[in-house]
Amino acid sequence: MKGKLAMTQNTNSIDFGIFKEYIKKQKEFSKNVGIAVSFVTGNEVLFEEGIGYRDLSDKLPFTPETIFPLGSHTKSFTATAIALLIDEGKFGWDEPIRNYIPKFQLKDPFVTEKCTIRDVLSHTTGFPHHQFMYMNSDWKYNQIFDRLQYLDLAFDFRTIHKYSNLNYMIATGIIEEITGRTYFSFLNEKFLKPLGMTRTNFSTQESFKSDNYSLGYRKTEEDFEKETYPDIKYFAGGAGSINSCLKDMSKWIQFHINKGKVKNKQLITEKTLENLYVMQRLDRNPFSTIIPDKNYVQNYGYALGWWSINYRGMEMRQHIGTGQGIIFNGGFMPGNNLGYVLFSNTSGSDIPFYLNFDFVDQVLGLEQVYWGEKIREFEEKQTKVVEEQKRNFKDPQKRNTSPSHSIENFVGIYHHPGYGNLEFNIENNKLQCKYGEDSNIELNHYHYNTYTINIKTLGGFGTTKFVSFRDNFEGEISHLECNAEPLLEPAIFKKIIKQ
Repeated sequence: MKGKLAMTQNTNSIDFGIFKEYIKKQKEFSKNVGIAVSFVTGNEVLFEEGIGYRDLSDKLPFTPETIFPLGSHTKSFTATAIALLIDEGKFGWDEPIRNYIPKFQLKDPFVTEKCTIRDVLSHTTGFPHHQFMYMNSDWKYNQIFDRLQYLDLAFDFRTIHKYSNLNYMIATGIIEEITGRTYFSFLNEKFLKPLGMTRTNFSTQESFKSDNYSLGYRKTEEDFEKETYPDIKYFAGGAGSINSCLKDMSKWIQFHINKGKVKNKQLITEKTLENLYVMQRLDRNPFSTIIPDKNYVQNYGYALGWWSINYRGMEMRQHIGTGQGIIFNGGFMPGNNLGYVLFSNTSGSDIPFYLNFDFVDQVLGLEQVYWGEKIREFEEKQTKVVEEQKRNFKDPQKRNTSPSHSIENFVGIYHHPGYGNLEFNIENNKLQCKYGEDSNIELNHYHYNTYTINIKTLGGFGTTKFVSFRDNFEGEISHLECNAEPLLEPAIFKKIIKQ
């Protein structure tokens, strides 16, 4: 940790000893097991510390070398890898993907012919999440080009920004098709090695073999419980598979502050890299409702692998990563030569969402907003709203109903070409469901021929879905409908094997 530092290119000085005590208080107020914080300039690490525990039961401290998941901040690496390929002349930002990957095919023929890498990286393809597809435990990101043509778009092409991991799985596939090598080996050679990111990897199993890694937690009424960090290397690819540490991520942020240069070597031309930071679409500003009478955060939107934000007149580029026991935020301010890396291993922590603002307020000599207090006040109000909504919720379940078939008639494999197979079998005289060989699913009767499936694969990342079995004219079960994607009509899974 540095001492008191005068910022020559800015307007104030900051005493990191005092600021560390402030961070500790925020950690306690926000109920975190462990957090990791670094602030950098293009050529200096100003502050780099782990605070709290990476392992609560054994009281192992969080350090700058502690490895943790980045979640969706991985997308900034994927977009930067695409920029490198464009720099090498492999393709262009606005050239149709079909021109260099002929097998690229979507359900809409027009979008198939027009879709570019800019559309994919900016989340303007029209795809919703389609999370149900990769809740299948057999799913691998390299199946992406086989499945796309069977997945519906939820929005008109290039009309809105709709965040979807699916887009960055497409980008992962493009990188592999163009280079003829895996996404992981390409990033390792082109970025991790040149930047000296020696503790960064793509698999939580690899992290768990290291000498210093973080566990994930969630707050309970009495204490903290462990969260599961599933290994999503082949499930997510370039959408969310990277694990790193403060020391490595400080180098990544400095690479972007320095406009693609490492040790006087230009890895990507500044002109090409600048494309990543240009906002493509405005999006809903999550900060506008927290302090509605102040426009502290403006022009909130998505660029290419980075969120673009204007904070109190200053430009920020950042990307969040969230999940069970994962709250990450990494970004930089190109006009102020400042960057930050923020992580909490506790689900629901708000620290990574605002500590960058607190830092900027102090280092630039601005009136302190105290974002933590404002956010917690807002969250308390929202909790009351949610509780009221729960009280007024009318459950549509029809009580005391039974299926119209014996459970033997539900047995079979139900296929959707985009999502894969839902398989139903009988075990211990009870109907069971599988969504991939290693799936973990809780199946419950809801009413009539409708059941709920709670997919717990991938650490419970899935959500509860409904499946309704349907009859043909002969009174036999021929298919089922599932609310796989909330923004679309139910998906039809056809019964392909009867037992």
